[in-house]
Amino acid sequence: MDFNRLKNFYLTAQHASLDKAAAELGVTPQAVAFKIKQLQADYGVKFLDFIQGHLVLTDAGQMLYIIAQEIFDLELQAENRIRGFQRTPHPQKSVSPSTSTPTLQPTPTPQQAEDIIRIHASETFGAYYLPAIVNAFKQLNPQIQVAVKVFPLKALVNNTIQENNDLGFIPEYVENDNLLIRELMEDKLAVIVSPNHPLKALPQIKPLNFEGQFLVMHENDPVQHRVIETFVRDKNILLFKHLEFSNYEAIKRAVEDNAGIAIICNKIVNDEVRNGKLAAIPLANQAITQQYYMIRPKDKIISPSIGAFIEVAFKWADSYIQSISF
Repeated sequence: MDFNRLKNFYLTAQHASLDKAAAELGVTPQAVAFKIKQLQADYGVKFLDFIQGHLVLTDAGQMLYIIAQEIFDLELQAENRIRGFQRTPHPQKSVSPSTSTPTLQPTPTPQQAEDIIRIHASETFGAYYLPAIVNAFKQLNPQIQVAVKVFPLKALVNNTIQENNDLGFIPEYVENDNLLIRELMEDKLAVIVSPNHPLKALPQIKPLNFEGQFLVMHENDPVQHRVIETFVRDKNILLFKHLEFSNYEAIKRAVEDNAGIAIICNKIVNDEVRNGKLAAIPLANQAITQQYYMIRPKDKIISPSIGAFIEVAFKWADSYIQSISF
């Protein structure tokens, strides 16, 4: 990856502004925009959108921003440590009178040098759930590296079967003799509306309240489509599918601007509900949920570090489920 392009993307996302990123880099906003376009062209993936004049991260952009933050934090840490060597005089290596071989410090073992957990995840889980799990794990195990990549479901499953990763996280159940699969968590979905939407006044939403509403959906999330379509079909509800976006950040922005309503997992909208930008209303006597599963190669031995990560993941999932407020 071109780190110059990555830095242009990272600073733009951090400041939510091309102008501020350009000022920090000492270049023009046009130069920053060009670098970001090159980065997107490299991978054929859009990382940033402009929605009604606002800079918005796509789901892929959200994941890349988190990873970029770790990279540049490490860069700063390396810089500080190197400067520490510049400020600190080095003691002379002791040499035995009978030999010219200096006394050396022990070198790291291969396990210490290569202790890394490779994780593949679906786009939504990787962007909204996995960062919190990785952060909880790193607080307990700062010496262990965690490498995360996002893949579509089919590619993710195939990568796990071929042992190209240590763990995978997927949004629906798959059955394969070469895999072990465990349900990690079940997140609630709620109706998301603008704070000034008429439905906001309801303590709960009944199926009849959906009649005639505009629905904002994710165009590339087949699981969400299936859950919602099953629900409205079973209840004989007529919905007007009004808008589709390729990422949840744009969906949240559209709902905030009163373009329609959405049915989204709790975790995706937690921050906006807390700060009052969106309102989440539970369904009366209904529970629409989204399951997430952990998969791993069936015959692959679990290392202590992977075992520790699995334990943290399930503890975090339990804690998160208990914290859901709607």
